[in-house]
Amino acid sequence: MHALRLAFWRKPLHLESSSSSHSLQHEGGSDDAPEMARTLGLFDLVMLGIGGTVGSGVFATAGLIASSYAGPAATLSWLLAGAGCLLSGLSFMELACLIPSAGSTYAYSYHALGELPALVAGFLLTLEYGVSSAGGARSWSD
Repeated sequence: MHALRLAFWRKPLHLESSSSSHSLQHEGGSDDAPEMARTLGLFDLVMLGIGGTVGSGVFATAGLIASSYAGPAATLSWLLAGAGCLLSGLSFMELACLIPSAGSTYAYSYHALGELPALVAGFLLTLEYGVSSAGGARSWSD
């Protein structure tokens, strides 16, 4: 039972807030800690988001699949998929406001479920990036 409790151990949210990490930084004596310059603008962030979301595989086979299998319902399926992506993006936006720390899926899983599920979520997300890159490369090679 103790091993299971350790696997799902997590710190309370109030210990992981940005104010506590800021106060820990000041206790170390480094009042002049350098910050990274914020140089990305709105256009840059939108283009990064679109590039990460859309990918390359969608352009390679979308027309062929829509004409061969979907027919006129292809537009409806694209709208439904877009609505799902919008809901996912809004969920991540809410989580980013509630848990202001770097780490995205790993950090959110860590705060909600514990260390072991967060490790699994981070591993699966990394695996997904590799598989989707391989799929995109395969679709462009045809």
